[in-house]
Amino acid sequence: MKKIVKKNVNCIVFSPLKSGISYIEKYFNYRKNIVNFIEDKSGLLNFANSDEEFNQENQIFRVKGSISKLKFSKSKLNIHYSPYNFSLPQQTVENIKNINADYKQSVKAIILLRNPGERILEHHEFFRRNNWERYFFRDAVSTDNAANRINNKWDPLYNYIDCSLYYEKVCYIMENFDNVKIIYYDEIQVNKDKVFENICDFLNIKYKSYAECFICKKVNKFFDRIFLPFYKFFFKHSEKIKFHTDGFFSEKTKINMLENSKKLYRNKILEEKHFSKDEIININYLFFHDDILNLYDKINNPILIKWIRK
Repeated sequence: MKKIVKKNVNCIVFSPLKSGISYIEKYFNYRKNIVNFIEDKSGLLNFANSDEEFNQENQIFRVKGSISKLKFSKSKLNIHYSPYNFSLPQQTVENIKNINADYKQSVKAIILLRNPGERILEHHEFFRRNNWERYFFRDAVSTDNAANRINNKWDPLYNYIDCSLYYEKVCYIMENFDNVKIIYYDEIQVNKDKVFENICDFLNIKYKSYAECFICKKVNKFFDRIFLPFYKFFFKHSEKIKFHTDGFFSEKTKINMLENSKKLYRNKILEEKHFSKDEIININYLFFHDDILNLYDKINNPILIKWIRK
């Protein structure tokens, strides 16, 4: 019988790529006195790791390693997040089970969901922007191309459509955790503070507004003016130079610099047009209509119907 080692895992975040996980990350990164993100030195190890070998030339975030390398804190709330937690929920639950015998009652699960049509487009756009994807959207999600990548054991995140199929994954997560909270990207866009107040209540920690965790708007505008030339240079040459800002810029400033640099060069880098609302709804009808309706029957949230209604 496999020995079970108890670890203090408090919360697992299940989120498809480009579904709002960066909001969670940024919020809790400024609350390090309360929260510990479980990771190894590389920051890549995750609960979805397995012994299965994928084609290493087509890896995005996965690394080989042991869960025993993860760093837990005895005095803080231990949270783990990764897009693989959602893409590979069975492996994630199995690994949690091996280090926490009573995980079902003691570990809380947060699920982040986004309109699957929007999400899949942002996912593909993100890969194109980072030169991880050579195909335009329609070719990238074609049946033949997707099947070829699966057969050749490409990274699971290249299966764009599967990452946007929520129903079976959400059902599996809800079956394996007693305490589950579902957060919708739509809600984050409307009222971040309300969402994070609910998350803090769910995790039983003191609430702090989202705005309090970042530099005030006036300071942001000051840094925009001062560092605008640097933003452009840093983003344009980031692949050619190694620029270490540790000890010079604060974490808050570095995040703001990165966000501004992305905005400045977003339109230059993208080679495809932005899709309209009607086109997104059509994508949902084509790929995700039944999955969305099944999920609506399960959790009965009107937001889900908006995803497929014109």
